[in-house]
Amino acid sequence: MGIPESFWSRLERLRSVSGTASSFWPHYLDVLAHASGATQAVILQSGGQSGVWNEVARVEPSVGASLQFPADLLGKLVEAARGRGAVEGTVGPVEARQSLIGLLLPVAGESEFLAVLAVEPRSAPEAQMRLERLRLLACLPEAHLAIGRAAEAKRDLARVVGALDLLNQLNAHRQFLPAAMAFCNELAARMQAASVALGWQEGRYLRLKALSNIERFSQHVEIVRDLEAAMEEALDQDDEIVWPAPPDSLVISRQHEQLAKRQSVANMASIPLRSGGEPVGVIHLQRSEGAFTPEETALLRALADQAAPWLVLLHEHGVWWGARLRERGRVALGKLWGVEHAWTKLGAVAISVLLIGSWFFGMTFRVDAPFILRSANQAILPAPFDGFIQTVPHDLGDHVVADEILLSLDDSGLRNREASLNADRERYEGEAKNAEGGGKLAEYRIAKAQEWQAAAELAIVRQQIAQASIRAPFSGVVAEGRHRERIGAPVRQGDLLFRVARMDRVYAEIDVDERDIHEVNERARGELAFTSRPADSFPLRVTRIEPAATPKKGANVFIIRAELPGGPSDWWRPGMTGVAKIETGWRSFWWIATHRLFDFLRLKLWWW
Repeated sequence: MGIPESFWSRLERLRSVSGTASSFWPHYLDVLAHASGATQAVILQSGGQSGVWNEVARVEPSVGASLQFPADLLGKLVEAARGRGAVEGTVGPVEARQSLIGLLLPVAGESEFLAVLAVEPRSAPEAQMRLERLRLLACLPEAHLAIGRAAEAKRDLARVVGALDLLNQLNAHRQFLPAAMAFCNELAARMQAASVALGWQEGRYLRLKALSNIERFSQHVEIVRDLEAAMEEALDQDDEIVWPAPPDSLVISRQHEQLAKRQSVANMASIPLRSGGEPVGVIHLQRSEGAFTPEETALLRALADQAAPWLVLLHEHGVWWGARLRERGRVALGKLWGVEHAWTKLGAVAISVLLIGSWFFGMTFRVDAPFILRSANQAILPAPFDGFIQTVPHDLGDHVVADEILLSLDDSGLRNREASLNADRERYEGEAKNAEGGGKLAEYRIAKAQEWQAAAELAIVRQQIAQASIRAPFSGVVAEGRHRERIGAPVRQGDLLFRVARMDRVYAEIDVDERDIHEVNERARGELAFTSRPADSFPLRVTRIEPAATPKKGANVFIIRAELPGGPSDWWRPGMTGVAKIETGWRSFWWIATHRLFDFLRLKLWWW
């Protein structure tokens, strides 16, 4: 069975198709439909792991409904076509007297393509011949796309070679104007342009620097002003402008339109020159025949990007140092006040404001130091004699009043001793009276001496009995002495039993580091807070500063005594600790944050 002539004409037309893949698939599907005699056909592209097939091209029937493919039907077609390349009649009829052909299209590096064609059933030999024909046509997409990639690679290579050749010619020049002139002449020759102009940004304006094949020109000529206006239009938008403008172009080309009307220019293209991502100039091309294609615009963009750094370098070295410094300052200020890196600039501004504010604003600086609560009057109560503890009415931390019993010693032995001594005294007293009445002077004196001895010993015992009850010498709090668990325990004369402190006269003993003592003066005020209750603070007033330092915990401290004008609270106890903050006067936030560092540097580098 021969192939009709129309098939060869369609195949020839497919061969001449150029451009993107989207323009190739409709022509290719037309060839497949004609070769297989399909009434309707569609090409689908796999969506990858999602399992969704997207339509690429379709041939619609002249009469009847369009071909629809449920997901399960497509899955069956793909599975049937894999391994054999094409399959027919495995799925079943779509309509009366129609079957489906599934044809896998191998395309290297692309996702999977599937051509589905609705055909009329034929005899087995004819159906087999039709499948063979389709299998032969299945290799065309990969070949066409490979040819397209090769052509694109050839164009890219030509661009690279052209850019390198252009850079080689520019590198031969060591001054800006000769290099700009050579650049314009080379572009005019490469792009068959009637005129090529180079504009360069100077300050806020763009100035024409070179024209192809024209060494000298006047800046005041009308055509020069029109060229500068057109190039500034591309510079301000930082985008390529082609005239006549393509239908889908979004750039503004009003100045190009006016230039075309005034100078009767048919085709124009303005390409910005960029250095470091910023536009520094514009290359403008004009020609009478042939509009600038996207491929030519891309080539011009590549040539401009390659030539711009060298032209910038030549231009910077071609002006005097004052102008270079001014330009660099302008660029730096532009970056500083521009919209780029807004958050970084905002953070820098915020930090600057904080630093300036910390220099002019401040607060009352306070020296922090630990303190301990002391009592101005304390009484030490020792054991008056050897004995045993009998009762303990008060213990550590109790509030007591004057003459209140704190502890009692067992005095039963003393009272027995008191009765014995009292009986001896009375007996000696009777013997002395009998000797005096009988005129026995010697016996009288002996009895009288024994009476006096017994009386003295009795006085001592009675004094000890009175001292058996340890009493508070004044109202205060028991600061030391825990004996309730020692009832019945022996004590020896002189052992410390209690220490009672007066709470109506307490003060804070503050240890100020020698680094801060120069900031504190007498009569300074402040606050303190106890470790046990840090939420409450109490006022203080410095009354005395010890003249000599005392080593404590590896540091030298000065002991400061401070009174508490508010008076003591019920829960205060001598020996309580906390933190005191002493006011030293107004200081700036900058001084507060850095004075430690500067003191350290002055101490280490004072000889500098």
